[in-house]
Amino acid sequence: MNETGSLWIEYVVVGGYLFFLIAVGFAIRKFSSDDSDYFRAGCKGTWWLVGTSAFMHMFSAWTFTGAAGAAFEAGWSDMVIFAANVLVFFLTFLFLGPWFRQLRAVTGPEIIRLRFGPATQQFYAWMQAFLGLLYAAVWLWGLATFTAAVFDFKPIAEAVGLVSSEGEALEVQLVIIVTGIIVVAYAVTGGSWAVMATDFLQSLILLPMTVLVAFLCLREVGGLSSMLDMIHEQDLTERFSLIKSTETLQEYAEEFPLGKYGLWFALAAIIYKVFVYSTLLTAQRYFGVKDGKEAKKAGLLAAILMAAGMLIWFIPPVVARLTMHDEVMGQEMSKPEEASYAVIALALLPIGMVGLMVVAMLSATMSSMDSGINRNSAIFVRDIVPGICRLFALREPSDRARFVLAQIVSAVFGICIICIALYFAGGDSKGVFEWMLDVGGLVALPMATPLALGFFIRKAPWWAAVASVLVTMVPSTLAFLAESEWMAEQVLKAKISEDLLSHPLTLG
Repeated sequence: MNETGSLWIEYVVVGGYLFFLIAVGFAIRKFSSDDSDYFRAGCKGTWWLVGTSAFMHMFSAWTFTGAAGAAFEAGWSDMVIFAANVLVFFLTFLFLGPWFRQLRAVTGPEIIRLRFGPATQQFYAWMQAFLGLLYAAVWLWGLATFTAAVFDFKPIAEAVGLVSSEGEALEVQLVIIVTGIIVVAYAVTGGSWAVMATDFLQSLILLPMTVLVAFLCLREVGGLSSMLDMIHEQDLTERFSLIKSTETLQEYAEEFPLGKYGLWFALAAIIYKVFVYSTLLTAQRYFGVKDGKEAKKAGLLAAILMAAGMLIWFIPPVVARLTMHDEVMGQEMSKPEEASYAVIALALLPIGMVGLMVVAMLSATMSSMDSGINRNSAIFVRDIVPGICRLFALREPSDRARFVLAQIVSAVFGICIICIALYFAGGDSKGVFEWMLDVGGLVALPMATPLALGFFIRKAPWWAAVASVLVTMVPSTLAFLAESEWMAEQVLKAKISEDLLSHPLTLG
């Protein structure tokens, strides 16, 4: 078969998959008759649906772009983040799952209101809505980066007029727009039921495809032991170590600044994940199960799936570093290493399978984006709108009005996510991996700390949570500024001024 024919096969596979997702959303829309059904599946979700949805929500195409780029650069160190995800799900299995289910709420901020009062509820609701949009946009951007590197979308982009002022096809922007519209279509029509159903179906595609790519990579280098031998032969053993030693960090100080991938990085990643994803806000994903036993099973299933994924997802970028370094670094991207998974998948997969690989990556991000849209619209409708009504002495919307409003808000949030992702794709110099770490460290961890402690400290003043967030954001903001280009320019200017004052004669 010629190249053009095989390319159209890939297009048909991807197009058929996207059409199928829209059909699922429309088929399931009759399951939702009120906002409880729309946001938490009427508490009728089974453990395998909720567990798979929770697993799919915990990663996106970022795993195969930003995280893969980190693995290409530093080996196994990024596995610590995913090991922390396993720990989070295992804690859900041990005791958090039944706790979450017993809350009998629709959104996380509703529980925050009971513990800390309406002011804190509104603070978290607005912040969570903003963060949800930002995270979903980064995930969508990562997906577009990956698929644009794997797939040739230039003919389609040019056909629809998506070209830059220099005449270059805007492939990344094309993927962002199309994928975003598809997710909005089925998430808005089907609500929580559509989110869980599509997440489950998407996992049936994603997991087998990633196993296949890992197998092909190991076969390419002669097996696992041969891969480890190649790491040693290319003098990458220390560079690829799980936790970098002090000597390794000093040797690669420019590439791993501020102790990145060292012991403190690993501890910070584990603490961050446990705190952020084991709080009253993340409890919302388990509100839809039937009872506490179902919640425990859902947590265990998600832990097993995440552990399996962690062991196979980082093999391809490492093999790409060992066998295709020049090809990867030759990609026309600001962070070419983030295309490592795409490059080696494209090289090893047979004709007709590349389309399925793109479908798998679509699954990874769509599952995170649709959950984010549904959760954020629930927060807006159930928390923010009632707060506005109380503030202006307005009548709160009826159940039917909330249901209609939920669909409208879901559509608006989806459009906002698409617009933010397009902004990121407009030439940001930061990679996807760095953006995820910055957002998480700057805002997510300070917000999660009081909510995690709220499980165990029952008596706290109404202002405690907000004050804790504002205080803990100070060091994270200073750390963020310390790495920014603006701060570097200020330090350089200050140093020049100091030198001039110390040696005034040099002015002559």
